[in-house]
Amino acid sequence: SVNQIAYDWAGGNWYFLDDSKEVIFLCQERKNHAKLMCLSIVSVRLSKPRGIALDPSEGYMFFTEWGTAPPKLERALLDGTERTDIVSKNIVYPYGVAVDHPNRHVYWVDTYLDYIERCDYDGNNRKTVVRGAPVENLYGLAVFQNKLFVTSWRENAILAMNKFAPNNHSTVLGSLARPFAMHVFHRQRQPLHSKLYTHDPDSDAADKHPCQSLDPCHHFCVPSKLSPYYRCVCQTGYVVSDQRIGRCSLVQPKDFLIFGQNKPGMIRGVGMQFAAPSKSDEEDEADPHSSEVMIPIPGLSRPTTLDFHFQQSYVYFSDSQTYKIQRAKILGDSVVTEDFITEGLNKVEGLAVDWVGENLYWSDEGLQAIYVTPLEKHTAKKTLISGNLSHPRSIALDPIKGFLFWSNWNSVEDHLDISGSISWSWLDGSERKVLVNTNLHWPNGLTIDYDNSIIYWCDTFANKIESLNYINNEKTRNV
Repeated sequence: SVNQIAYDWAGGNWYFLDDSKEVIFLCQERKNHAKLMCLSIVSVRLSKPRGIALDPSEGYMFFTEWGTAPPKLERALLDGTERTDIVSKNIVYPYGVAVDHPNRHVYWVDTYLDYIERCDYDGNNRKTVVRGAPVENLYGLAVFQNKLFVTSWRENAILAMNKFAPNNHSTVLGSLARPFAMHVFHRQRQPLHSKLYTHDPDSDAADKHPCQSLDPCHHFCVPSKLSPYYRCVCQTGYVVSDQRIGRCSLVQPKDFLIFGQNKPGMIRGVGMQFAAPSKSDEEDEADPHSSEVMIPIPGLSRPTTLDFHFQQSYVYFSDSQTYKIQRAKILGDSVVTEDFITEGLNKVEGLAVDWVGENLYWSDEGLQAIYVTPLEKHTAKKTLISGNLSHPRSIALDPIKGFLFWSNWNSVEDHLDISGSISWSWLDGSERKVLVNTNLHWPNGLTIDYDNSIIYWCDTFANKIESLNYINNEKTRNV
């Protein structure tokens, strides 16, 4: 659901705000590519982005947001890094935002407070330009010279007013049905850095940014304030291998962390070099893309469970909204998702790969059973565990020792409160036994330390992580 777009006239990039997925995308048309090449540059701590404006000569973008998190006006570099809250107080429903380039001012409308306000690029010198009538129920905003232009939902019109005498307004165009975004079409609205202008009319590079005159980057060329006035940015899963020519190369990680997320729905891979905790939870990392070591698996809704086959470089996963088990080949120059199992599924909550026997195990909460199928002949499946399973959730394997583990959430059946449990059996489903069934509610996230024969799990209800040595006869739980 793209609700706002902005064009970077210096770098030739497009910025898309998706308020449904709560993401800001950087996109660019590339030679010999039929589709836009896009990169998610802001996807965390972003609650319903509403408006965006760019100043490529300074290397900044500004965006408003209000949703479940406190509303604010943010500033970031054009690659999404160095995010800063420049307005976070006395702001409620900020919508349209615009930049006054010559004066380095940011203007925005607050459709709840019925304000037009401004501040400088650092959030200082904040000033209320106009409030109340005639700026009730505004949406879009544009600035040109001494004029402000706004789209009014109350008047169903485009209004114009002087920045220094805003109460004297005029109607540019009326009788509009819900006017939204707008821009002033003029060369002054798309300036370049002052040092990039040339007075040589015969030069091919006249009044062009290096991103377009030199095309110096393999993937994305993002304008910057400082010389050489651009920065090369790579697609996720790539790194700049040669800054002199902007060359991007695939990351070849030895180990990394794979996880699924909801907004936007995808599976990502990040490096294992963890940074020390920051002094403030509001501080963002220096570069949100630098830790990503895998091209994401996109286009998902809610990837609830996943596992991988190391030798084959496959990730197996289930999307709870598609009733499928799918897989994707990773660590290549592209990711192609294919259906693995499409029938006989209801609500897959757990999934595990047996890399020794080349089998795939999964738990289906809707069908209240645990199944297995060969990785090569996955048209055939076998029911391993059924009965006395009200809510089978996470599963884990120890293929070396031949064990299958699964969790079952607590439930109320026949007026009896049945505790959550963790059970185990051989990999063929035989010798089924209960491993843990006391002081458990919603055990999930089963994972195995193979070297020490320890199983770990989290209790989503009790908010704790526990472990147990399943070979040791003492069966002592550790929190």
